[in-house]
Amino acid sequence: MFLLISRMTGIQKIIASFISLILLATFLFALPISNLPTSEATLFDHLFTAISFVCVSG
Repeated sequence: MFLLISRMTGIQKIIASFISLILLATFLFALPISNLPTSEATLFDHLFTAISFVCVSG
């Protein structure tokens, strides 16, 4: 894993960190503890929220 990261260029590391953070945030938003029982949010809604979160605040 470290060898793979050490071979990446700077822009590849930035893109990989954005994608990793978006996927992590999507997973956290999709957890049952993160939603109301009556919530009808889909995985796409969580993904959209995560992308917005990372691109605006990240």
